Amino acid sequence: MSESNFNRRDFLKSACISVGALSLSGCVDTDKSKSADGGNEGGLPSVDVLVIGSGGAGLRAAVAVRKNNPNLSVVVATKMMPSRNATCMAEGGINGVTSFSGGDSYKLHAYDTVKGGAYLVDQDAAIKFCELAGPTIAEMDYIGTLFSRNASGGVDGKESGVPGGVAQRFMGGASKKRCNYSADKTGHILMHACFDDAVSNGVKFLIDHELLEISAPEGKCEGVVLRNIQTGDFYPVLCKALVIATGGYTRMFYNRTSVPYIATGDGIAAALRAGLGFSDPEMVQFHPTGIKSGGALITEAARGEGGYLLNNKGERFMKNYHEKMELAPRDVVARAIETEIREGRGYGEGLGAYVLLDVRHLGKDKILKALPKIRHTAILFEGIDLIEQPIPIRPTAHYSMGGIEVSKFDDMSTKISGLYTAGEASCISIHGANRLGGNSLTDAVVTGKLAGLGAAD
Repeated sequence: MSESNFNRRDFLKSACISVGALSLSGCVDTDKSKSADGGNEGGLPSVDVLVIGSGGAGLRAAVAVRKNNPNLSVVVATKMMPSRNATCMAEGGINGVTSFSGGDSYKLHAYDTVKGGAYLVDQDAAIKFCELAGPTIAEMDYIGTLFSRNASGGVDGKESGVPGGVAQRFMGGASKKRCNYSADKTGHILMHACFDDAVSNGVKFLIDHELLEISAPEGKCEGVVLRNIQTGDFYPVLCKALVIATGGYTRMFYNRTSVPYIATGDGIAAALRAGLGFSDPEMVQFHPTGIKSGGALITEAARGEGGYLLNNKGERFMKNYHEKMELAPRDVVARAIETEIREGRGYGEGLGAYVLLDVRHLGKDKILKALPKIRHTAILFEGIDLIEQPIPIRPTAHYSMGGIEVSKFDDMSTKISGLYTAGEASCISIHGANRLGGNSLTDAVVTGKLAGLGAAD
């Protein structure tokens, strides 16, 4: 069938399977007529590599397995449709050095990452991470990610290492423009490119299944227990390797958070019960600009494009807190906003207090081209058109720096043999106490691939 005709129904028919399609040999059998035990008398459903989570990290891991060894079966188990996850909610962009002509370097990216993380970053891991980030942008571009482009065909008028010149913008804490973007919906665009790549490479999906427990007797992973959300049935599933890519846990800050309802930390909790460490659990990032009512995200790209933060005196108060003003690291900006509110320079009272984000001076054309999604979000949640009015904002629970303890960055392995982890569910301390804007999607696609290659091996 042609790409243009591939729809949800085709996906459900061609790429989705039931637990009954998992065979004892580890090969995926798409014959739906077989029983839940995989059609093997006395056997259990089984697959070579099982990936839990269908965000950017999980999809990249699954594809890495297939490309490493097409003979291996890989199944992605997910609580909902693969296109519904935290990755597709990311807006601002994906960090990665794609050109050295402007004085940027992998080392400088690593330095910004370490500094932004309050020097609580694993510096060896950060350097490796940033060295992989640039080539990853080129790979994402190659598989069809619809990045915004520079009119010059390069970065700031200079030749880019990425074909066609992927557009870049500043993000908080960055000393150079290295945040590659697709308007203000980068995560959505990137996730669909990863999803298309997964389907094209024969990855199978087990949707509406939730991870309950990991079985790892004597320090070796042998499988998991899943729950079918639709029926309530429980299934043990054997696997030779397991990748946990279930995202973060900031939905626990239910009053004001930017993450989807599925961000409940299932994978981290299961790993903790299985005997793995939970690294840096206290390191939770509050994004500075969440909408006052509920916390839906207004991307950092709004400030990267030149947006202002204003208190009730009409002042750009960030001048009192950091030399980069609105483009300071997220933790600095979030604390500044809370300080303004607590000292009486905000609007409103209590949990309803806020300051303003103003992008009107950017002009209608710029807002419609570079920030269309947040304009829609502001209209949807606050009835405000950013072209005409500033929007009330306050910090919102956004990202979990903590996660499953990783033993080795090169393959994202853990101390349990056969168990790997990636993305926001993992913690190799790349982000320390504060993640830089744009490093999240990079984390997902870089560590996802590493975990998939480790699992395949």
